[in-house]
Amino acid sequence: MSDSRKPASIEPADLQKLLQKQDPLIIDMRSLEEFQAGHVKGALHIPIDQLESHIAELPSDRTIVPYCNMFHPGQSRGEKARDQLQAFGLDAQVLQGGFPAWRDADLPTETDPE
Repeated sequence: MSDSRKPASIEPADLQKLLQKQDPLIIDMRSLEEFQAGHVKGALHIPIDQLESHIAELPSDRTIVPYCNMFHPGQSRGEKARDQLQAFGLDAQVLQGGFPAWRDADLPTETDPE
């Protein structure tokens, strides 16, 4: 196991580049309503209050990128999720600026009407 730590966050453009080279797992930590209104294309939806019950199901061999709306930097849902995932030994980086930054960068999004 390497001791070199990756940054705690990743910029939207860097995540887009990572998606072209690797297969990170992107997790939307927001409410179902927020997720359905629009999310990062291909993101898995796990609300922050359900994360702990799903950690055992998450892959340990992929970078995990949780995100939220980042309305409360320093205590956002995405940052709390990253910290929780890292505490379980998983490689996690929060999406810097959250979904608004991803959307504002005109990166791929999708909606889920169900």
